[in-house]
Amino acid sequence: MTASTPRLEDLPLMLDRHADREVFLHGRAGSTRTTFGGIAQRVQAAARQAAALGLGAGSRVGLIAGNKLETLVIDMAALACRWTLVHLPDRAGTSGSSDPGGPLGVPLDALILEGEADADTRAWSLAGTVEGFRVYRANEADRAPADARLSRAPAIVFSSGTTGRSKAIIVDREAVLPHARRFFDMLEANAQDRFLIFLPLSNYQQKLLVYGCVLSGTGFCLSDMATVMPALRAYRPTLFLAPPVFYESACSLARVGDEQGRSARLAQLFGGAIRRAYSGMAPIKESVMSAYREAGVALFEAYGMTEFGPICANTPDASASGSVGRPIPPGSVKIAEDGEIIVSAPRCLTSGYVALADADEARKTYLDETSIATGDVGYIDDAGFVYIRGRKKELILTSQGYKIHPGSIERRFHEIAAVRHAVVLGNGRPYLGLLIIAEQEDPSVHDAVFDVVARLNREECAAHPIQRVQIRTHAFTPENGLLTANLKLNRKNIAAQYEQAVFS
Repeated sequence: MTASTPRLEDLPLMLDRHADREVFLHGRAGSTRTTFGGIAQRVQAAARQAAALGLGAGSRVGLIAGNKLETLVIDMAALACRWTLVHLPDRAGTSGSSDPGGPLGVPLDALILEGEADADTRAWSLAGTVEGFRVYRANEADRAPADARLSRAPAIVFSSGTTGRSKAIIVDREAVLPHARRFFDMLEANAQDRFLIFLPLSNYQQKLLVYGCVLSGTGFCLSDMATVMPALRAYRPTLFLAPPVFYESACSLARVGDEQGRSARLAQLFGGAIRRAYSGMAPIKESVMSAYREAGVALFEAYGMTEFGPICANTPDASASGSVGRPIPPGSVKIAEDGEIIVSAPRCLTSGYVALADADEARKTYLDETSIATGDVGYIDDAGFVYIRGRKKELILTSQGYKIHPGSIERRFHEIAAVRHAVVLGNGRPYLGLLIIAEQEDPSVHDAVFDVVARLNREECAAHPIQRVQIRTHAFTPENGLLTANLKLNRKNIAAQYEQAVFS
């Protein structure tokens, strides 16, 4: 660690360095506020409570909790006490987490539950409370042996990628704060900034944002999916990060009413003080980016990966349309011979998977101690900006031997306002098919889609034309299996449900 970056277990001490910095909590019951110093006091008390219950360095502790102040306090106490914290993604995972054998091969010593969380606790003994959350200890006979690699890990996080199949990943203790600091250095975050964080804290990216705020002395507001819109207006953040679907939904809200006031309404939705907003996790429509530019909201694309951390970002001084920005730091991104994006750092944010049955999959991702294969295919232009064509696993191979990245074709349809999803099909076929999911099926949508198809068939798809098109209005959701948990296309399920109809 450099002199300017503390050890991870010392991060809670940094709260006192910026003791007067404010933290807002915006929930269904309204807003409350505290300070970094107030949180520091609660962290110390929580650490003492946990120690009295037998939780110490090396304890593997499961946590089922939402975006609450108590969750932040317990997370900071986990850092100070050197636990391995396993923050379960959502309540849907509680049945598996209630087994001391552990979620996805991570055996637990204890389980902390918020409020009336409905996990099955029959295999556990109630030990007491920390921050008002119930603490259960695993019965001695039920404890399973742990992977030796977990002993120094501050956290186990979860990633589903594009498969929807969750993987447990080991976080590297020495890499967490350097990655957080690099991202906040890129943001040029300072004491005058206000960061609004609303995605689940079980998503480790959100914890990196909290840690970056503590390192840089940046105040923040913690909200959630249900209350983020009023939180934006009330807190007036200067920094914000969300997936594309959030920005698209906000654009739809701003469209309600007269066209003349649309840009003003969009700016007001975000509080009117945004210095930098970032979109990541999936491509965003250029038409959406344009709407934010017109509204004076500084929206940029960024790129990251659960296994690696932040990778690239556009900035006010260096931005290119359609790119995910330049690498953070420079020189950390390379392109393999097959076009795959490879990222490197002295220490990657994570060091490997836990109990992954397919060892080859792990080796294909973790190339060595410093390099990770992203699974994305792309290129770097002469100015150093990184562009993503699509996922390597999603490559379509036609019967004529053409290799096609569906993402680059699909993005052409995203500029049609009514189009929600575009899916290219055709693996093993002589030509391509296209499935369009639209808000409504009317002649204007039909004409716009077929205009794009005609242009593609003259240009990019001339050798492998799109010859079958279906326009539907069915919803794609994680619940019906057509989107993954992180809102990406579940191509396997989509093909199973729609391919025969598209090509019939």
